[in-house]
Amino acid sequence: NYFRIGQLAYFDSSAMPQQSTSSVNISQVGGEATFTYRKFNFNAKVLVQNVLNNKDVLPLPEFIGRANVYYQSKIFKKAAEIQTGIKAYYFSKFASQQYFPILNEFILPSTDSYSIGGRPLVDIYFNMKVKRMMIYAEAQHLNTTFMKNQSYAAPFYPVADFRLNLGLVWYLFH
Repeated sequence: NYFRIGQLAYFDSSAMPQQSTSSVNISQVGGEATFTYRKFNFNAKVLVQNVLNNKDVLPLPEFIGRANVYYQSKIFKKAAEIQTGIKAYYFSKFASQQYFPILNEFILPSTDSYSIGGRPLVDIYFNMKVKRMMIYAEAQHLNTTFMKNQSYAAPFYPVADFRLNLGLVWYLFH
């Protein structure tokens, strides 16, 4: 993909509105692959992108990747279906825009800001469906159980530590 954004409006690091005098050009190359072997599945998406000019106005990570490896099968004489697997998400380190809550907008990074990314986020999950009922368990951001959480959604906004989600969805009426 190729994107050309003319006269991009943005907020500078002082939260003042600005407009670029020249266009911002972005090139992207990406792909998706899905492989299945019997009851095992693999799905991956990757994106490589480059801001060709005015990088300081629109900071973006150069690489973004997602992967999902899972096992899916029918059990209990095909009365239930299970799916269990591991998901990973990664984006390369970059000087991200920072959130400015007063304006409810993102502004360009300030001098005291720092880069985010460069660390994976890993989740494991288990889903089971029985007729109209679904049971799920998900361990989000599992890698914080064995390594320090230094992942940020935006500068000064850390991603939540390990969290275990358990749930039951039961459709009582058809």
